[in-house]
Amino acid sequence: MAHAITQVNRVLARKIDGLVRAVSADVARARRGDETAVHDTRVAARRLREALAIAEAVTPRGEAGRAGRELRRLRRALGPVREADIVRHLVGVERDRHAWAPAALAALSSALDAERDTRVRQMSRTLGRLRTTRLRERIHGAAEALRALPDDRVIRQAMSARARRRASELSRAVARVGTLYDPSRLHAVRLAAKKLRYVAELAVATVDVDLDASLARLRHVQDALGHLNDVRVLSTVTRAVATELVGEDAQADAVMGVSVDLEVDCRRLHAALVKEVAALRSLASEISQILVPALALRPTRMLKMPASGHGSHTEARRAAAGHRGA
Repeated sequence: MAHAITQVNRVLARKIDGLVRAVSADVARARRGDETAVHDTRVAARRLREALAIAEAVTPRGEAGRAGRELRRLRRALGPVREADIVRHLVGVERDRHAWAPAALAALSSALDAERDTRVRQMSRTLGRLRTTRLRERIHGAAEALRALPDDRVIRQAMSARARRRASELSRAVARVGTLYDPSRLHAVRLAAKKLRYVAELAVATVDVDLDASLARLRHVQDALGHLNDVRVLSTVTRAVATELVGEDAQADAVMGVSVDLEVDCRRLHAALVKEVAALRSLASEISQILVPALALRPTRMLKMPASGHGSHTEARRAAAGHRGA
């Protein structure tokens, strides 16, 4: 059945419930090094942290904030393994296009596999110290605090402020990078785009606005910047592998050639992205100008829910181009 009016705070609470279930379901497999679980746990944790940052405006004793900081530690533990998975996959994607020497690929693959094993062991130790029960309790406490609100005005204000902040952060990140090929600043643009998209997707789930086209454009540039960053990381890793091949000059030269090819690719990819990155400033403003007034209005749109309980609300995971996730 369709409930007459669904408040923003209740929709956000259900989103948080679904995301914490996703994290809880995957974290044990991630600790064992499962590639899909590592990726899915990171995505769900990042989305969950964005939702908790909004909930923090109303939760008692800072429970949402503390849970958010623990989620950040979780994501950071998973990050190095996720990076290793991305570059290993990228080697397979790029090798045929470049026709790299088999000796170079063998040396590179061996080094990447060994590095991933090391990172998985480090990640497993860190996750073993994570107090997951306490984390779940804090997150559930934040969701219940949202449900207990008499109305959704405070949450609407918090979500609106978050959207304005994320849009402003993206605009500033784009202004800082300009047309330069600056990997660290370009990476900052990608992260800012991702954070704006996450809060916009939360808002779209709660108020009646059409941001499909805008979010698709944002996602497209985010993914392109992600691929550029992946190629840059692989180039850096490959160069490091080449320098460690002491006494294997021919093989070292072949591996260094892989790094040079990848650096050329980075420049080419950046040149193709300059205009699209610059356009993110106006896109950020557009998204903010749509969301902020919509969050100030009532009522929210009607949402269909199961007749009993809250049902199962699994977070949709959209597949990005290639191996990169949401």
